[in-house]
Amino acid sequence: SHLAEEALLRCYERDGWDEEAFALRKQRFWNHTRPDEWRALLEVAEAAKQDLPALRCEAEAMLIERESRPAPLRGWLHGYQREAGPVVSQRVQWLLLENRVLDALAAVQPPNACHPALLLELATRLEPAQDSQAFALCDRVVRQLMAQSNGRYDDAIDAAHMACKRLGETEARRYVEQLRVDFKAKRNFIKALGNVLDP
Repeated sequence: SHLAEEALLRCYERDGWDEEAFALRKQRFWNHTRPDEWRALLEVAEAAKQDLPALRCEAEAMLIERESRPAPLRGWLHGYQREAGPVVSQRVQWLLLENRVLDALAAVQPPNACHPALLLELATRLEPAQDSQAFALCDRVVRQLMAQSNGRYDDAIDAAHMACKRLGETEARRYVEQLRVDFKAKRNFIKALGNVLDP
């Protein structure tokens, strides 16, 4: 159980059993791939004098291998990513944690699918020199959210606002007009677009 694992880890780490703690931490990250598990794994790997570059390569290979497994579409993927390639959300979360922003940008390129919140986080991490890539990510999120909207448009409007901030004034106005055309049937969305160009 989780509690038993926690107790065992505390014993290992207290008594300096670094190899055993590393093996258990590694198994936990492989099972859960959460950011907190990765940080804990790196800490114990360092104490156990593990090869950290090799560990990173192994972790990335594991995440890529998982992406290749067929998985049912569910949740946020439903309705607009039916033809999508692998879901790369776990790897992108890990790459952002490692501050490997350009690798994350490469990973999310279509047809790969990624959670909208991670696409927006990636967009915020891109430098001004990468405004066009950041805009493309934000626009992608707008269209993903609109395709599965349930009448609530707050998140799509936020993403459109982020997209506009990566454009010049003229291009931003043109983009908003394009959204008005593309989603003219969504009256509440069109109404809310009036505030998107505000600073």
